[in-house]
Amino acid sequence: MEEMTNRFEAFFTVGSSGPLGPATYRAGYRCSETGNVICSLELPASIVESTILRDAELAVALSSDGRIQFSLGDGLLSVSEPIDRLIAQIASAESLRLEQLTSPDLTSLLQRLWRSVAFVQEAMVHLRPTMPRIQHNLKDPSV
Repeated sequence: MEEMTNRFEAFFTVGSSGPLGPATYRAGYRCSETGNVICSLELPASIVESTILRDAELAVALSSDGRIQFSLGDGLLSVSEPIDRLIAQIASAESLRLEQLTSPDLTSLLQRLWRSVAFVQEAMVHLRPTMPRIQHNLKDPSV
């Protein structure tokens, strides 16, 4: 007669999602051999997320290759996005409609981006003094 030994494993998954992300999470134990759930709890996302994030620190950094890095906690979560992709999301027609951005908001953003370009160009000149400044077709509104 063959003896069965059931091994159990903990699991944690998204239970249900809403338009803004997870609405609930499921946590429990299941049989590792069959995948059958032994017991589980469905927990509201607000409770789970506030408990996990209570003491977590958010760090944001810009890498030298133009990516913005977001890190949460001690390696809990790390995400990297190209800065131009984030700008494209802000400037998309859908985002403009939903966020109700104003012309002064976009003007301020554009001025900050021009200053950022100037800083990068200055750094490039220090690396290679003979390097010409990059020319662009758009008029800098701060000039």
